[in-house]
Amino acid sequence: MSQAQDVRRQGVIEKEEFRAEKACEPLHTEIKELEAELASTLDGESKSNIEQEIAGLKDKIQAEWAWCFQLYDKD
Repeated sequence: MSQAQDVRRQGVIEKEEFRAEKACEPLHTEIKELEAELASTLDGESKSNIEQEIAGLKDKIQAEWAWCFQLYDKD
């Protein structure tokens, strides 16, 4: 592969990474908000409620990441 092809290929890869990052920005924001909400509920909550919050957060994160990667996984 020529150097010009390498440069073009790298540019395409960087563009796709940027698009994926932009598409997933709302996910990152929501995760941060959920983490803050969870941290605020730790005061005075029972262990069971906290565990339920954490499980719900993990499920939501996994679902959102799966969706996000599906958008940009073209392999």
